[in-house]
Amino acid sequence: MRIDFWPIRNRGNVKPHMRFERPFAGRMRLYQTADIAEINVRAKFDAFGFASFSFFVFVWTASGVLSAQSILTQVGERNVVAPLLGLSAFWMLLFLFFAIPLMWTLTGNERLTVSRNNVAIRYSIKVFGWTWRYAPSRITNIRRNAEEPAFSDLNHLAEPFDGRGRVAFKYGRKTVNFGKRLANEEADQVVAAIKRVLRVESEES
Repeated sequence: MRIDFWPIRNRGNVKPHMRFERPFAGRMRLYQTADIAEINVRAKFDAFGFASFSFFVFVWTASGVLSAQSILTQVGERNVVAPLLGLSAFWMLLFLFFAIPLMWTLTGNERLTVSRNNVAIRYSIKVFGWTWRYAPSRITNIRRNAEEPAFSDLNHLAEPFDGRGRVAFKYGRKTVNFGKRLANEEADQVVAAIKRVLRVESEES
């Protein structure tokens, strides 16, 4: 896994040799040539998730400020360095746990890049991103996952950490997912694009 940081103004564009294959009105864009495919999927805005995590971030920020003030008022009574550092570390971990899904709802993006030599899945939220790379020779059983139940807002509160997507393939003993909440038609297009580049003809190869 690789984690990258980059300035917003330097975000790269799609490579000139790639052509736009199909215009979806929704969140997905697919670019493909005979030797490479790139699929970008923007996070689906979820009002329930946005409201929930906004509330959590607000409450947790307020509680952190109040707790720090309470500790600092006791400076003259005891050493507060250790408690303050411990509180700060714990507070930051939970803050990120709430803040990253909130940012994902607003700016999240999945990018799948497929070539004969490399398959990479990248998740990014503005200036922060993490990438997984896979050897094409170890990829099998490329398929569309079953559609999730209609009432699934609670499941998506875990995005982008849940790892569930509409497209999947086997990689050794594990299953890799891509394309959170894509429509069936979009997921089928992604599956077809992967198989076309990797020269996969059967469902199980």
